[in-house]
Amino acid sequence: MIPRILRRVGLTLLVLCGLVRFVGSGLLPATQALRGDFGAVFPAPALAASLRPDFPINQFWAVWHGDTVWYYGPMFHVLTLPLFLAPSWNMVPPLWALVNLIAVVAAFAFCWRLAAPASSTARGEHLALLAGLWLLYQPLVNCFAQGNIELIELAVILGAIGLAHRGRLVSAGVVLGIGTMTKLLPVGFLVWLGVRGSRRALMAGGITIALIAALTAVTLGWEHSAEVDRFLERFRIVGIKGTMLSFPALVASWLGTVDWTPPYPVLPLSPHHRAIALFVGRVVTATLAVAYAALILRRRRIPATSLDVSLLFLLMFLLLPYQEDYYYLFALVPLSVLVGIAIASGSRRLLGVVLLAYVLISPPIPYSWVDRLGWFPGPFIYITKFYSTPLLGALLLLATVTRCWLRDSASGRR
Repeated sequence: MIPRILRRVGLTLLVLCGLVRFVGSGLLPATQALRGDFGAVFPAPALAASLRPDFPINQFWAVWHGDTVWYYGPMFHVLTLPLFLAPSWNMVPPLWALVNLIAVVAAFAFCWRLAAPASSTARGEHLALLAGLWLLYQPLVNCFAQGNIELIELAVILGAIGLAHRGRLVSAGVVLGIGTMTKLLPVGFLVWLGVRGSRRALMAGGITIALIAALTAVTLGWEHSAEVDRFLERFRIVGIKGTMLSFPALVASWLGTVDWTPPYPVLPLSPHHRAIALFVGRVVTATLAVAYAALILRRRRIPATSLDVSLLFLLMFLLLPYQEDYYYLFALVPLSVLVGIAIASGSRRLLGVVLLAYVLISPPIPYSWVDRLGWFPGPFIYITKFYSTPLLGALLLLATVTRCWLRDSASGRR
């Protein structure tokens, strides 16, 4: 056993290192400018032209989609509407960073309720460990720096699960419906609640989605949405283009050689190899989808646990035909739950497996330090993406969660 004083010193250092990384690479950049997808989506030209013509409209829109389109789900533009009240454009990034900081704190609190064991002699140490792991987690840092809506999605889904656990099924359905119309991913949790017999949640979510869709038709106009075309485009490229972390991209990295020619590294695959990668990736994705759908249906009458929720969070992004690095934000939930199980059961083996998955997804070291060593032909962050180490870590998590889930489900039947 590690002496208590050494554990506390180690955990304190972990949290401090996490804070430095999160603030320096996530919080401060987020307060300085809008980046990533959020910077390309806000403000939508139609809204900016009518509400705040003094706000600069990203040229992304004019070049690719014309002047009147909008991106993401319509609720994205409702959630961001208060940003138009900012006194000046320079105030928008820090205000959005504040909103995301609140979302991260809320998500951590919701996840702690889900992951913390009912009784523990070291709850403080457990809490510090999870806080340090969250703060050091590169997908969280990336998400925050870019201001991505996934931060709010994470809080929304966890909040809805908490409402459902307390029997507030209608509220949970409404929250998930709003989340679905912000960005599609939360719809899986709504369907899951319906499969498990929570018809009130499913009905409330469905009505919420229908109402928002109808209001959108007479306000923003669905004909101006670029999201449908974008979604279909993602199915066509299925994760091979750029640094997507999908199953086809994993196969492609085995078949091809990375071209590190600036400005962007690519996988120069032949049409034959690309066809193989697409086929294998689709088969793997379809097999996982069918297998887990069958398992979830068979166990729908067994009381849901944190492992059920963890499994849904993993499947939510692993079954997509494309996976950006920031989608691995959602792996924080199964990571946190498995850490709680390992601590409660005293299983060092389980804790070791979880930490290995964590390191594969997010090596807890400054990537710039690795780049200075010159060991790799390109930036370390691209190395991890192109060789799909985050995907391998997520698959290790999926296997571990599935094993624990099946074991607990079998115990539940007995």
